[in-house]
Amino acid sequence: MRKMKSKLLIIGVLLSVSVYVAAQRPSINIGYVNTNNRAKFASKILGTKIEAKDEIVLDGITAGFDWDVLIANFIGVNMGLNYTYAFRNQNIVGNSYYRYNYHILDAPVRFMLSLPLTSDGDLRLLLYAGPKFALSIAGVGQAYVNGKKSGDSQDLYADSNYRSRFNLYVGPAVGLRYKSVIIKGGYDFGLLNINTNNDSKNLFNKDNYKVNQEQWYIKLGFAL
Repeated sequence: MRKMKSKLLIIGVLLSVSVYVAAQRPSINIGYVNTNNRAKFASKILGTKIEAKDEIVLDGITAGFDWDVLIANFIGVNMGLNYTYAFRNQNIVGNSYYRYNYHILDAPVRFMLSLPLTSDGDLRLLLYAGPKFALSIAGVGQAYVNGKKSGDSQDLYADSNYRSRFNLYVGPAVGLRYKSVIIKGGYDFGLLNINTNNDSKNLFNKDNYKVNQEQWYIKLGFAL
C-alpha cells in the first residue's frame, strides 16, 4: 500500500511538473554570433621551443527558439535549439579569396535568474550561466577568383583536416525582457580542443597544436 502511494505521489509530481513546463511560453529569436578560432602551436624543434598563435574570426547569423522554464518565482532553467550560419572570406592575393561556410546546431541548457524590475513584473532582468552543446553539421570551403568559383569545394571536416564537429561551451549571458520582447547578449568559451590529430609523429598533433573557440552573441526574441 505504501509503495502504491509512493508511486502515485511520484506520478502526481511528474504530471504537475510536465503541465507546468508545458504552460511556459517558448520564444523565437534571431541574432548575430561572432566566433573566434584561437589556434596555438607549441613544440620543441631541434631542442628549441617554438610557439605561434593565430586567430580566425567568423561572422554568423543565428535563429532558433528558447524555453525559459521557471521553477520558482525567479529561478529557472533556459533551454533551446538554435541554427547558425557562420562564414568568412579570407583574402589570398589580388581579387582571389577563400570562403568558409559552416552550418551549426547548438542546444543551451543554462541556469537562469529572472528578476522583476517593476512592480507588475513586465520588465525583468535575465541572468544566465551554464553549458551549450554545439554540433557542426556541415563545413565547406571554396576558392573564388574575380567573384567566380575556382576549383572544387572542400569538406572542412574531411578526415585529413582533423577537426571535431562537436564542441562544449560554457559562459554567462544577460538580458532584458519587457512583456513578450527579449533582448540578450552573452559570451561562451569552448572547453574542447577541436584538433583531433592523434598522430604523435605529426608536428601538428593535438598535443602540440590546440584550437579553441570562443563566441559572443546578441539576440532579439519574441515570446509566442
